[in-house]
Amino acid sequence: MPRLPGAELAHAVQQIRPDVPVIMASGYLRPEDLEAAARLGIRELISKPYDLAELGRALHRIFAGALAGQKT
Repeated sequence: MPRLPGAELAHAVQQIRPDVPVIMASGYLRPEDLEAAARLGIRELISKPYDLAELGRALHRIFAGALAGQKT
């Protein structure tokens, strides 16, 4: 992102609305990126290039988790 890196944007969103699920896409994922994403509250991290099926699976996991949280 030209003005604000995705991780910083995700952090800012989580500061305002911690209940908003964040999916981040990256072209290069290192093990430390996965750890940093978890610390920032990013719920899903997918690799670029991704297809609609992969994005759909990430959305499904987020929605399924949200629904499971409502049932308790």
